[in-house]
Order: sequence, then C-alpha cells, then structure tokens
Amino acid sequence: MSFSKLYTVLLLSLITHITGVSQSIISNTGYEFIGDNREYFSPYGFPQTILASRISQELTFCVDSSHNSFAIGGSYMFIHGAKQFANIPDLQAYYTYQRNKTTFKLGSFPMLRTVFPLALYTDSLYYFRPNMQGALLSFSQSFGSIRWKETGILDWILQENYGANESFVAGISGELWYYSLVSKHMYYYRHHAKDTTGGFKSIEDNGCVLLTVGYVTSDSPIQFSYDIGKLITWQKFRFGNDYYSGGLYTQAKLAYSRLAVQGTYYYGDPTYLPMGDPLYRSGNYGRIDCKITFIDSPGVEGIFGFCTHIIDSDINFSQQLSLKIHVDKIIDK
Repeated sequence: MSFSKLYTVLLLSLITHITGVSQSIISNTGYEFIGDNREYFSPYGFPQTILASRISQELTFCVDSSHNSFAIGGSYMFIHGAKQFANIPDLQAYYTYQRNKTTFKLGSFPMLRTVFPLALYTDSLYYFRPNMQGALLSFSQSFGSIRWKETGILDWILQENYGANESFVAGISGELWYYSLVSKHMYYYRHHAKDTTGGFKSIEDNGCVLLTVGYVTSDSPIQFSYDIGKLITWQKFRFGNDYYSGGLYTQAKLAYSRLAVQGTYYYGDPTYLPMGDPLYRSGNYGRIDCKITFIDSPGVEGIFGFCTHIIDSDINFSQQLSLKIHVDKIIDK
C-alpha cells in the first residue's frame, strides 16, 4: 500500500472514530479571493501583483461540553496564471480548549492576523503561510475599570533534515486598558539555525519590542484611535556582529460605518526583521491606508484598500482586494 493510500485510510479512520465520540460537528467551508498589487519603486520593496483564490474546509469535533475540541481540515491557494496544483495544500489539525476568557490551541491552526502589526509581521506571509504550527494561549481579565488581554504564541516555521535547517518564532502581544486609555506591548524572538558545509551551525537571531500608549474613542459612531511609542529591533549572529535599531512608531485610525482610514509612521534606524514589512527598513517610512467594506453580510465580506506609501520622501502605491465567502453561514440562513 502506498503512503498516500495509507494516509487516506488513517485519516478516514480517525474521522470516523472522532465522529462517534463527539457531541457535535461544526463545518467551516470557505472561499477567499486575494488581489494584491504593489507598485513599489524603492530598494526596500519590490513591485509585484498577486491574484489568487483560496478554498478551505475544516471540521470541528466538539467534546466535553464544548470546552475541548479537535479540528481537521486544510486549505489550498492557487495563484492565477501559475500552473494548477503547483502549490502544496496547507493542512490543519489542532486541539482547542476554550472556557470563559481563556483559549488554548495546539497543532497546526489558522493564524490570527491581529497579533502583530505590519512592521513586525508583513501581510504577504499570511497569503503563503496561513497556518501557525505550534501553540497559542490567549486570555483576558477585568479588574473594575482595568482590562487586560494577553496572547502568547510559539510558531515552528521550518524543520528540515532533523534540525539541519530550522526556524521558529516565540512571542507575546498584549493590551492594558483603563477606560479609553490603552497601553500595548509586543515582543517576539525569531531563531534560525542552518548547517554549513564545514560542519558548523550558522545561527541568526532576530527580535523586536514595540511599546505604545494611546487613546481609543468608545460609544461613538465615529471611531478614532491613536498610538505612539518605541520600536526596537535587533539582529544577532552567533560568533559574529550584533545590530540594534530603535525608532518612533505612531499610528492613528479613523473609521465610520464601512469606511476606514489609518495612518502609520516610523522614523528611526533601519529595522532588522526578516518577517516584518521590508519598507520599514528605510528608517523613514509612512503609509496611509484607505479601506472600504463594500460587502458586509453574515456569509460574504468584501474589502478594498488603497495605500499610499511614503518611503524616504518618495511616494508609492498599492491596492488590495479581499473577498471572503463563508459557505456554511449562507446555507444556515
């Protein structure tokens, strides 16, 4: 029996067994169209156009009063214009514990796009690597007028030849609220180790700390938020040089109904984050994002964005289109 047939038999057996012991099964079938056009004329970024479609299917088996669940599924993205079935499907298999204000995930699960901003984690990574492989723990607490939320992640990005080439990211992202005032803190550490031809290890470590304070309006049709703080990044080579950077990071957002405008500005040293947006490596970078949600229904969401990039006083543009369809929500209507 070939490996693919054996894998299929084991997977079907697992689904059959879990179906028998689970209290309920939740289906999540989805489609997403991705359109991303980047008109960069800068040494820090390169122009590209991405047109793609992603289909996904996930089955969640709930047990133990819905506090514990196990999900299996996957997604496949095919880039328009490329050969069909040229990419490898992204498989999902993970355990979830959820109770009150605590969530714990373990396995390969869809990545949350709200953990880190673009300066720390560029958006194109979500296209080609939609799953986090490791663990996530998130919880929140309230003490009168004080609210606290914290998320910790461990993402094993790469593992080849039993550690000959490996990479992982570990970090935290949190918010501390007092009425409309908010303090945010974010940190992650990236480790990459690779065997060299001489039998040694080439080890590179990167990291960052982002600390901000800000204000957010509440109970108003027009939503406004403002944050300002410090971004620190570093790059370390074992048995080599260390590099550090620091700069001012500020962000403001204005939203009303289906319209939103967000401005971000970074001024300081070039950043040292391979996973961050490369435009921040200029050390003098601002962007203005204008977005409109042109479809907003329980089963369909469509967002178009137009972004102006100011890179060392040079102006560049990009456009993004996202159309998501949640098939199960449409069927249940």
